[in-house]
Amino acid sequence: MIKNNLIAIAIHIVLSCVSIGAMFSLWAIAENHRFNFQLLQNIIFIMVILFLYFLCGRLFLHNTHDVTKNILSVTALTIIIIVATLIARWGFQIFAWVNPPFIPIMMYLTEGRQTSSLTHTIVIFAVTVLPSLAMWGGMLIKQK
Repeated sequence: MIKNNLIAIAIHIVLSCVSIGAMFSLWAIAENHRFNFQLLQNIIFIMVILFLYFLCGRLFLHNTHDVTKNILSVTALTIIIIVATLIARWGFQIFAWVNPPFIPIMMYLTEGRQTSSLTHTIVIFAVTVLPSLAMWGGMLIKQK
């Protein structure tokens, strides 16, 4: 389980770097062609990143053939992101550095839109658990 947690954190770091590079590339293309980085592009970007998490979970994480152990083997990543999110709620803006693949969602929510605190909290919770859920799903498919 510890090995899977470390691999999951490594996968997250690598995919975070990839997503940051992809975001900057998309923004540069959009700026040069006068397109806006809009919701549809964000959704496609997030779907691709989630697929990459799923694929990496399938390829690199080891299935323990026990659902509980599989869930626990990817929870360290979620716990780290939850702690960082709680710290960010207290005023330290580190969410973007801990969970960069989901920056487009956060930018879309905060870009001149009024969202309720509950909606904001639900979205933050969802994007906090998505990487672990995607990798866990990859492990489940590997089992069959």
